[in-house]
Amino acid sequence: MMINLVRTNYVKRGAEAVTRFCGWRDLFKFLSKCETPITGALFATLFETGCRISEGLQLDSSMFVENTDTLRIYSVPVLKKNHKQRKKEIPEEMRLILTQDQIDTIEKYYEEHKPPEVPKKLVTRTIPIPKKEPLVSAMMNWVHEQDGLLFPDLDRFEAYRMINGVDDAWWLHRIRSERATQLTIEYNYTIQDLMKFFNWSSPNIAARYVRLNPSDLEKKMT
Repeated sequence: MMINLVRTNYVKRGAEAVTRFCGWRDLFKFLSKCETPITGALFATLFETGCRISEGLQLDSSMFVENTDTLRIYSVPVLKKNHKQRKKEIPEEMRLILTQDQIDTIEKYYEEHKPPEVPKKLVTRTIPIPKKEPLVSAMMNWVHEQDGLLFPDLDRFEAYRMINGVDDAWWLHRIRSERATQLTIEYNYTIQDLMKFFNWSSPNIAARYVRLNPSDLEKKMT
């Protein structure tokens, strides 16, 4: 399988660069540029689910349950950034007056007395998706062909390069921001609804990802 990974320079871009929901036409325009089925399926899956890339790569075909008009994805893991405890270190000004033996003794003490890591409880969420949404077919065609993980051969850096290699106007945070904005515009999702859908812990996160312009606000007044 050949994957276009021409663009390999990672540039960190957040949701702040998004100004409004691009619309389904632009989403389909991206799909039309995908040279491989897996790229289009990855893009459609990340948009429809709103998953972080690490979560999207954990999706399994057995999680998907189809009903007449809706689709539910069960037990989707919520994988947030790990905030590791800062390692205790000897200040530089103290190192200047200590012997190497003293430094080694102190560092050994720090290592032996560091607090134990507490294992995090696995949090999961259920994702509801209307089957009428335009990108669902691109996602489900891929799901039906898989038996197990949807993207077993990808890591998150390869996934990023796949998306950015199609069109460098798209990046992972943009996909989530577009989805959050689309849910707000088309389904009138509230901040609380978005927090539930994405499993966000703070309304500030939802406020950062939803990008409404004056026209969107005017429509809500009519």
